[in-house]
Formats: sequence, C-alpha cells, structure tokens
Amino acid sequence: MRPIFFIFFIIPISAFPKPIEKKKWLENFTKSFLENFCASSQIQLCYEKILPSCREVVVDTIRTCTKETKIPAAIFLGPQSGDIGAELGRCVGRGIEKKIKKKNIETPQCQSL
Repeated sequence: MRPIFFIFFIIPISAFPKPIEKKKWLENFTKSFLENFCASSQIQLCYEKILPSCREVVVDTIRTCTKETKIPAAIFLGPQSGDIGAELGRCVGRGIEKKIKKKNIETPQCQSL
C-alpha cells in the first residue's frame, strides 16, 4: 500500500510548472522578437533602413524597456509570461517607432503598425 501512496503523492507535486529565471526568459524573448520582427516583410516594408540596424535597435530597445517594465526574478510560463511579454513587447514597439522613421504609411499594411 505504501508504494501506491508514494506514487500518488509525487505526481501532483511534479505536475506544477517550474518558473524560468528572468535572465533566461529575457534571452528567449529577445531571440523570438528578433526572429519575428527583423525578418518580417511588413516591418521591412513599413520602416526605413530597418535591415542594417534592426538587431542593434531591437536589443537596445529591449534593454531600455527591461528597466522600465516590472519583471519578476522568476517567471511562470502561461498567463504570467504572456502578460509580461505583451507589456514588454508594447514598450519595445513604441521605442522602435521613436528610433526608426516609418515609410509607406499610407498603405494598409503599415497603418496597422
């Protein structure tokens, strides 16, 4: 009887997700943002001279926004991670808009940015 009780006791404990350290989460966020933003044809269409400096602009803006956004030392994947990512992403987007001039602003693809 004891081994069965032990197994049932362990399963619920191991089912809880483990948090990700802030540093690792930010590395993943930065990598994903760079891959999705800098490679986007819509971004290339709507921002002047984005390609040569995209990586530097994004990384610099993420650093700035990380200081402005409250990010806990450990982050759980799921709603918490999504909320933090959305807040940080909005900050990064606004920061990039201030640094890089928009072009083709009259096209529908660029009006939505």
